[in-house]
Amino acid sequence: MAHTQKKPVTNQGHQSASKKTSGQPAPQGAKTKEDPEEDDLERYTHLPSMSAKIRAMAADGYTRPQISRALGLRPQHVRNVLVTPLKRKP
Repeated sequence: MAHTQKKPVTNQGHQSASKKTSGQPAPQGAKTKEDPEEDDLERYTHLPSMSAKIRAMAADGYTRPQISRALGLRPQHVRNVLVTPLKRKP
């Protein structure tokens, strides 16, 4: 039986999440914001948790990819926070 070597896994041909412009298409007529600047992010520093920051940014009109980039989080984490209902009332 011949021994075969495994090829290293590469990302050729795949776009990284940072290169995509949006995770979801914006509804027609919906206004989308540009990526937040550091000054804009100061609005969210008082919030007690990362989940609260994510929800507040989404409520202010930022898209999932914009939130992900601004907070340095994986897009999947942002999505999970936004699709999971709160366990307690705010």
